[in-house]
Amino acid sequence: MMCHHPERLRFLEAALSSVADGIVVVDSEGLLVFANEASRRLTQRTPSPHRPVAEQAADANLRHLDGRPVKPEETPLGRALRGETVVDCLLVLGRPDGTDACISATASPVRDARGSAIGAVVVFRDVTTQRRAQETVVRSRDFCLKLFDDFPNPIWRSGVDARCDYFNKAWLAFTGRTMEQEMGDGWAEGVHPEDVDRCVTSYLDAFRARQPFVLEYRLRRHDGEYRSIVDFGRPFDDLDGNFAGYIGSCYDVTERTRAEQFREEYISLVSHDLRNPLTAVTGQADWLRRLLVEKGLEDEASAAESILRSARRMNSMIQDLVESVRLEAGSLEMRKTPTDLLHLIADVAGRVGSLEDRARIQVECPEPVPLVPLDPDRIERAIVNLVANALKYSPPDRPVLVRVRGGDGEVVVSVVDQGAGISPEDVPRLFERYFRAEAGKRTEGLGLGLYISRLIVEAHGGRIWVESDLERGSTFSIALPTAAD
Repeated sequence: MMCHHPERLRFLEAALSSVADGIVVVDSEGLLVFANEASRRLTQRTPSPHRPVAEQAADANLRHLDGRPVKPEETPLGRALRGETVVDCLLVLGRPDGTDACISATASPVRDARGSAIGAVVVFRDVTTQRRAQETVVRSRDFCLKLFDDFPNPIWRSGVDARCDYFNKAWLAFTGRTMEQEMGDGWAEGVHPEDVDRCVTSYLDAFRARQPFVLEYRLRRHDGEYRSIVDFGRPFDDLDGNFAGYIGSCYDVTERTRAEQFREEYISLVSHDLRNPLTAVTGQADWLRRLLVEKGLEDEASAAESILRSARRMNSMIQDLVESVRLEAGSLEMRKTPTDLLHLIADVAGRVGSLEDRARIQVECPEPVPLVPLDPDRIERAIVNLVANALKYSPPDRPVLVRVRGGDGEVVVSVVDQGAGISPEDVPRLFERYFRAEAGKRTEGLGLGLYISRLIVEAHGGRIWVESDLERGSTFSIALPTAAD
């Protein structure tokens, strides 16, 4: 066995020399016993066997990460010679070519069979690239946090434990509290007591599902006033694609909420306080007209009829105004039921306009169409608007075609007229609130008919559009999905 001992030593030395990490072994005096090729390449130095390696390392501009020079007794080898085990010690190594390398060193004492210290070994590697990547991540994170701090809206962040660990300056300025007070679950102290349970439960449910959320609650401002807040939260991942927590951005919607309350009061005023006296005017004008007709006073009856028509137009405009506001707010309930759209259109064609108008309406359905889930009263309103417009703007001797066709999961209703057409400049704005095309400005109304039709169709998940050629007419179409949403 003894004759093979030198071969084993040579084998061990060759094996250590092939390792990519630097390896240095010293005796109990700190003098060099072994240094592999990687250690010389990484340090760009060959250690002297006649001087303690720890001293040589300190002389080689070995520094702590904060720039302080490393004393001989502070080097990983110096600490290992005193019996200490060092793990992943980060140091900066200055090299003869003027470059610096960040190294991670692990060192431990070497003991004989009796447990006595006979030297030390250090293994180190160049982690400059990894360190720079980490510094880039830190700089990027710090840059993002600075951006968040400069953002005018309150922003918060939570970690993988669902506890908040960051609030930007806007949040702290809004609440008038410190970062330490808001950290963890402290932010909930500012939430209105009636909203806390709902707020926390909704957040945790979204957190567990890793889903974005939108949450409205009342948050106490620095002056003690509770403000209505809409909080948009979403999960985010780290650079490795692992879930890292949530980030949220908040918006003060107090004024919007107050405006919505005012709108509800406005709707109540218009729909009740104005329509009640208008109903009385309509009833009395109709009674007066009939009485004057009975007495043979035709001129006076005509005047009463004019009052009646004006009252009815005013009632129609009020109805349009109220419905448009409720549709915008989403407070107008759609009571959907499977409906035979062709039957609904035939019913409309038999009731809309005058007897002469109804004679001009032609309904065309080349093949059967499926039932459509819709609110019959609302969709009827939209179709009546389209048909009435087509009758109004078409020459009195020209027909109006209502075409119904199905396919691709929807039913399309098209109303085709042969009127003067619509200017290309007006087409993009035709379904806007209060907009009236040049030709329509000569007729009475608020310009809400097509706008209301659009809101009704969109509330059903459908589409509405127009195709028009000047002097050739227009085609207004609505598409309604055949599957319930």
